[in-house]
Amino acid sequence: MRTSTRFAARGLAAALLTASLALPAAAQEPLQKDSLEFGRKFAEWFRASNADSAAAHMTANLLNDLGGRDGVLEGMSQIAMRAGDFVKILEEQFAWRGGKRQYWQTAQMSSMTEPVVYRFVMEPNGQISGLGVNPISRRPDADSAGPVIKP
Repeated sequence: MRTSTRFAARGLAAALLTASLALPAAAQEPLQKDSLEFGRKFAEWFRASNADSAAAHMTANLLNDLGGRDGVLEGMSQIAMRAGDFVKILEEQFAWRGGKRQYWQTAQMSSMTEPVVYRFVMEPNGQISGLGVNPISRRPDADSAGPVIKP
């Protein structure tokens, strides 16, 4: 199995596990006040292949599902090779998917003709419990979403 496919499969498995354990939206605690800034920071770490910082803010289950710090770095590197360099943020928003809150950041990347959507499941304690990266044409549907934030 190719590395990028393996990383995507592990991420999908983690996302499915997260969704299957999800609490109803109304029962979840509110996010921290700086959640938007944290989502931006996590996306920066992810694009910069800063596996140490990203891994330090992932749940133990997600980190294990992705193959530890080395698996995270390998996946980040594969995505960076395909997407290229970060150009700019196009929009951001919080979305609900599978009963979980996610921070979605749509970014223009140098090697992609279409924008890329970085999606991170954000827990109230400030940890990331799931993630996904897709071209915008393959972004999954949200259950519901908050307002779009334009830079």
